[in-house]
Amino acid sequence: MSLIPEASCPRCAATLPILKVWGKAEKASRFPFLMQYKTGVACPTCGVRLVIVQWRVAVAALATCALGLAISVLAVIGIDKAFPKLTDDHPAVVGVPTMLFIAVIVILAFFVAPRFAQVRFAADDEEVDYPLSR
Repeated sequence: MSLIPEASCPRCAATLPILKVWGKAEKASRFPFLMQYKTGVACPTCGVRLVIVQWRVAVAALATCALGLAISVLAVIGIDKAFPKLTDDHPAVVGVPTMLFIAVIVILAFFVAPRFAQVRFAADDEEVDYPLSR
């Protein structure tokens, strides 16, 4: 069981395959945590067409990366104060673990952020891309 539940259908409360959509959808060019503007999903139980709302995804991705950066900076400061001679002689002692930690945080953001997606009903005349229907 996940700490952050996936989005559910507002009509029948069935779990929606948001993570599958995330894997197949075209990503935004400037911010790879987001899908293109109007991406949707159809409920597997009742068939209602829904649009994925992504503002919480963007906030979660940015917050995860900011938190990772802050922890990395604090770790670098802590290592430098605890072992000043070691960090003066071997700067990679600080740099390599920090880069690995930042990489893990960014990868984690890719997996955690989509769980913050919400859905809304699609309007009848609204153009929405449904990647799982292709």
